[in-house]
Amino acid sequence: MHPAASTIDDILSAAKENLSSSNLKLLAPDAGWRSRGDMDPQFTRPFRASIVARARFIEDLVVEQAGRGLTRLGSGQGWVKSTQRAV
Repeated sequence: MHPAASTIDDILSAAKENLSSSNLKLLAPDAGWRSRGDMDPQFTRPFRASIVARARFIEDLVVEQAGRGLTRLGSGQGWVKSTQRAV
């Protein structure tokens, strides 16, 4: 067990000691990862477009609901009418 870290350098040093070589492999993909079929820009284009469309829809929904005085409580908890307005 390591003593309490007092600086970011201590924290990073402790983290490096705890890393195994198998963890490092997850951080370093194979050299040809960009040439894989699932990384092809044309193949992934519809997936990326759907992610952008969904993000824009959610942004518009949040702006609309905030304009109506509604606030999102948390994941899965629904919308509630705000009693205080942000300054």
